[in-house]
Order: sequence, then C-alpha cells, then structure tokens
Amino acid sequence: EILSRPGTCDPLCSVDEMSSLDFEANYQPKTDLLKALSIFALSAAGAVAINHSWVAANQ
Repeated sequence: EILSRPGTCDPLCSVDEMSSLDFEANYQPKTDLLKALSIFALSAAGAVAINHSWVAANQ
C-alpha cells in the first residue's frame, strides 16, 4: 500500500507536492535575471573572441 502524505511521492510522479511548494517559497526572480545577464555576457564574450581570431587569421 502506498501512503499518500506530504513530502512523499509514489514511483509514478516526477515532482512531489512539497518540492513545488518549496520552489514557490524560495523562488527569487532576481536570480533569473542574473543568470540571463551572465549567459548573455558570456555569449557576447565568446562571439568577440571568435570574431577576433577570425579577423587575425584572415588578415
């Protein structure tokens, strides 16, 4: 018999109710913005590095 109580999950479910409640309680939109900005900065730096190496190779 599978007991259905908070904090437990049967084998068929992927996320139990307590984890989603914890996520909602701890969610901070600022961290999402910080992640987005860091990804954008890293991709821009990568594009600059690739462009710089291409220009140097083709001069």
